[in-house]
Amino acid sequence: MLELDEAAGDPLLLLARSIHPRSAHELLEAPVRALAAAAKVSLGQAQSTLELLDEQGFLDRRSRRLMRREILTERWADAFATGLGPKTLVQQFHGDPGHLSLAGHGVVYVSGEQAAPWIKNPETATLYVEVLSPEMIFGNRWRTDETPNIMVHTTFWVPRALKIHHPRPSRLLPRRS
Repeated sequence: MLELDEAAGDPLLLLARSIHPRSAHELLEAPVRALAAAAKVSLGQAQSTLELLDEQGFLDRRSRRLMRREILTERWADAFATGLGPKTLVQQFHGDPGHLSLAGHGVVYVSGEQAAPWIKNPETATLYVEVLSPEMIFGNRWRTDETPNIMVHTTFWVPRALKIHHPRPSRLLPRRS
């Protein structure tokens, strides 16, 4: 029996690559191929992950619903910090995290100190982007010659607004005799 803690094949990393466990229901209802595409892994790895989550009591295979969500969310957060987080890091810069010009650079998700409005004068910024544009780097005057305080990661989840389409036949074909 495989353990969830195994860093090399942790199924939580696959789940983390797609979306947070609290909103995983849409992807779990989709075909395994859609889950694999969203997580950017092979079909086999996606299938193995579902089997491991089932084995560990986190997934009801019949209903394809997550169970023990609180524990799963805690393990997801641990897996993200030690495994997925560093893998999504695109580049680190030094700049002014208190004055970020992000408009016009596509969808940018802000995390960390910058995302907490009660933190005055943030010292760091963590950003998630689909594509890091040179215009964003130059426009914000980010540099790489000093201690980094701005971390730019690639997004690893499927946005909630994105609908996952399940291809289904429009009608059943009659059986040939």
